[in-house]
Amino acid sequence: MKVALALRIDIPSYQPPNLCDRTYANKHLCFRMGYTPNVEDIIRLFEEGGVGSIKLTQAGYIATDQYLRTSISHIYAAGDVANTIVPSVATAVAQGAIAARSLEEDLLCGV
Repeated sequence: MKVALALRIDIPSYQPPNLCDRTYANKHLCFRMGYTPNVEDIIRLFEEGGVGSIKLTQAGYIATDQYLRTSISHIYAAGDVANTIVPSVATAVAQGAIAARSLEEDLLCGV
């Protein structure tokens, strides 16, 4: 079976290497469409609760450092709201583990 596929994906925060000049032979194709971070409720919750305003990236994701700390002390972000490069369950789980470890270390060290 031959399948012709034309697919254009625009992700403003991620510029992959030029793959357009290559040909791939695959039996399966998996992709996501229409993905945007859903952070509106989180922002509103923090602002209404007096926690503070959380900083976002230009693309609308929650901004974090390498340890997944946000701009608000002891608030961490992981998964779909913070991941701009590889939005997937596996990455979200790994980020959750990193955030948990970061929280543990910050609490133990009095950060």
